[in-house]
Amino acid sequence: MESLFKAPGVRYDGNLVFSPRKALVNGKRFEHGMSVDVKDDPMGPGEICGMTIPVQGKFLRFQATVGRDDDEAKLGTGYCYFEVYGDNKLLFRSDAIRSTLYPVLTEEGGAKRSRPQPVDLEIKGVRLLRLIVRYANDFKQTGTFSAGPTGGHVKRAAGCIWYDAKLISGTGAMLDTDRLKERDERIRTAAQLAARSLKRQLQALEKPGTKFPLIILPIRDEFRVSPDDLLIRPQIAKVFFGSEDGKPLGVPLEPEKTAELREILRNFSPKSLRELARAAEQGRYANAPYLIGGYIENERLYLILLDTRPDDGQVVGNATGWLSPP
Repeated sequence: MESLFKAPGVRYDGNLVFSPRKALVNGKRFEHGMSVDVKDDPMGPGEICGMTIPVQGKFLRFQATVGRDDDEAKLGTGYCYFEVYGDNKLLFRSDAIRSTLYPVLTEEGGAKRSRPQPVDLEIKGVRLLRLIVRYANDFKQTGTFSAGPTGGHVKRAAGCIWYDAKLISGTGAMLDTDRLKERDERIRTAAQLAARSLKRQLQALEKPGTKFPLIILPIRDEFRVSPDDLLIRPQIAKVFFGSEDGKPLGVPLEPEKTAELREILRNFSPKSLRELARAAEQGRYANAPYLIGGYIENERLYLILLDTRPDDGQVVGNATGWLSPP
């Protein structure tokens, strides 16, 4: 377990970071676990925390058990979900899970449990394995336990833990390079087609030959920055700058402005009007009249063209592309 989550290339995303610790689940001690606390997010699907493991198609199965740590759960008794994604596709979602020790009153509907749940998944050919913990805010929760001003709060799920995790290899676990190359090529093609559409829309807004700085934001999915960002953004740069090495910022920034811009890029989602306004403000810092932002959902790439000059920014173009056959 410990070596799996400390392997080179493991990346943590979402709102928080997992912490390694010994686990005590239903009175049984485990030497290695990875635990996190998540809390309610009234404006979204619940706070999330995730890690991405580069398994590179070398394994057949992923096995683990998910549950709640006896010692930690009293600090936040709310329900949570555990999810596993393979190359951005949902492979597993647990029941809503709480600790056995601290009951929570809930409304009817949805599968709920107070015991650990096993995970056993086929991951043949998967390059990036993503493990997610999400606060369960799709039903009302009422606490029955209190351990002081910070304890027993159902708006928080503490001690959400993965343990006994292992990757299993064997015959047939070799990477299907032809299939992966084909998917990568589809992603590049979709990104180029969407970027060309966006460029035509930009050319309709500006006089021919006009040159100005243009910012290309990292491509997000619902967690943070999508692994496919490394394939998509170079294609957008190639369309707009004639080279995959195009300068997306266009102009140098002062160190403090660079730090602010990096922060907004890290969490930017073109679905959020508030984030659009913040992105527009950062674009003005860079003296860039336009931003290109992107979002991946259900294997579909969405690109937008944002005019940064209005106070809250204004979407003036959009394009889509399928990352896999519809």
